[in-house]
Amino acid sequence: MGNQGEQVWGLLSGRWGFSRSVIREDSPADLLDRAEAADLLNISVGTFGGYRHETALRAAVRVVGGVEHWPRAVLEEWSAARPGDAGKRVRGGRPRGTGDLLPREEIRPRLAQLLDLDPAVTAAAAADVIGVHPDTATRTLAALRAEAVGPLLAAQPSLTAADVTRRLRFPGQAASAALAAAQGLRRAEEARAYVLEVTGLLGAAAGGPPDVLAPVRGAASLAVPLAAGESAAALVWDERWGWRTAPTRADVQSTATPPTGDAVRYLGARIAPQPADVVAAYRGRGGRRAPAVTRLPGESLQRLIPAS
Repeated sequence: MGNQGEQVWGLLSGRWGFSRSVIREDSPADLLDRAEAADLLNISVGTFGGYRHETALRAAVRVVGGVEHWPRAVLEEWSAARPGDAGKRVRGGRPRGTGDLLPREEIRPRLAQLLDLDPAVTAAAAADVIGVHPDTATRTLAALRAEAVGPLLAAQPSLTAADVTRRLRFPGQAASAALAAAQGLRRAEEARAYVLEVTGLLGAAAGGPPDVLAPVRGAASLAVPLAAGESAAALVWDERWGWRTAPTRADVQSTATPPTGDAVRYLGARIAPQPADVVAAYRGRGGRRAPAVTRLPGESLQRLIPAS
């Protein structure tokens, strides 16, 4: 690999600038981070994430600037001591059950850089490169792609998936999903004033302003967090089936199908009831176990949302 290739890989895996061999000779005392350790051992970052819990590596870990490092000599000794062909390492990928190896605050900017370099990158490849769970990569890449489409959609409401592919180089399926998500986010912003009315009427029961939720299948949804001591974690409005309670913080998300459960209540018989009716149903512990009405996302919200 030439110097330019080394620098690109350094960017993707967190090793900014030139490779170590360009700067100086290797030393047994070198402290290597996860990406560098994986490179030394000729395995993926995800695979090293599974091995790092073994006794020898766990005992040798050093935390520098909040990031785990391992001495080069320890890594080389550990590799040499493993039986079989280089420890019979698995071929890439992440071990089942392995969580994110990258600090949470670094995941989004690192994936944004990767997406800039390769607009067609898959979640599996991105997870392997930067050391996060594939589900994390899937969610974050979807959000980044939707945000990239947003300005294009604002300038061209008739934007198509083919336009997205041509202008942003996202592959077909990713372009379609990003466009649907961007459209859902736009409709959520259109509904924000209505949801804010409900928030205002909740008074002290509201725990903060409404949050726009990440779209699932392009659906617009917002959540009003509730204060501590309330009977639910939040009230969620979804353009497909209206208002519902979210019993716990884990339930505060957009979903592919209407959530159900003993503590889930759907408030009102319309997609967008009058704000006072929503609050009355919540405070009166009224509601249904399932939505009274459902609709497909994407239809205009203007005729559904009550005039303020």
